[in-house]
Amino acid sequence: MILHGLSTGLLMFILLRLHGKGVLAVLRRAEEALVAAETLHNVERRYSEIRLRFIDMLAHETRNALAVINMSVAGPVFADRQRKRVMDTISDLDSIIERSTQLARLQQGAADVGMSGFDLVEMLRDIRGASADASRVRLVAPEGLAVQSDPVLMKVILSNLVENALKYSADGSAVTVTLDRAADRVRIAVENGAGRFGMPDPARVFSKFYRGEHAQARFGSGLGLSIAQHLATVLGGVIRYEPEAQTVRFAVELPC
Repeated sequence: MILHGLSTGLLMFILLRLHGKGVLAVLRRAEEALVAAETLHNVERRYSEIRLRFIDMLAHETRNALAVINMSVAGPVFADRQRKRVMDTISDLDSIIERSTQLARLQQGAADVGMSGFDLVEMLRDIRGASADASRVRLVAPEGLAVQSDPVLMKVILSNLVENALKYSADGSAVTVTLDRAADRVRIAVENGAGRFGMPDPARVFSKFYRGEHAQARFGSGLGLSIAQHLATVLGGVIRYEPEAQTVRFAVELPC
């Protein structure tokens, strides 16, 4: 009986020791995994910082080159039609550079939010006035609407939506921007006729670099809607694609 008790105790002691060693081994492996994960995170962060600096440098140098070209075509050598075509292309290239830089900063988590009060209707009027096709933009809104949000990020969102509607609708057709407010949220809907560009794919419309099958005829990056969606999320809102028959509508809802 005593021998049996000693044997059982010894066996339990050995099992506990082995179990303890197993726990220590698991803990060591977990610690090694954490160190490896932290190292990988630091490498990825460093890579992202280098990539962002490279994109900033590339954007700066490219814009300098575009500025020189822009100054050159402003002279009397070019005919008005040629000058307009070159300057439109420069504007398109500059827009792509801006979109790419914005996206890189968003992926880096560099979208700082600075809340302040401003008139949203006045902002929409400014966006319309800055457009080369201002006469096509129809604004349905009250005389004024004070909101509390980030004016810089809000302007990027709305400019992207309006520019997208103007670019991918028939020349001369109307783009309607409707502004409504309900309680503590504001809704801005931008709609246009699909025309020859067709309806965007609902499953891909907010994907980076997505451009519709018939949109390749227009210069663009396919980044505007993706950036707008990301910034709307940063501001606590949402953008929805609301297709209806041959009408393309994007609606952004944001707290205000």
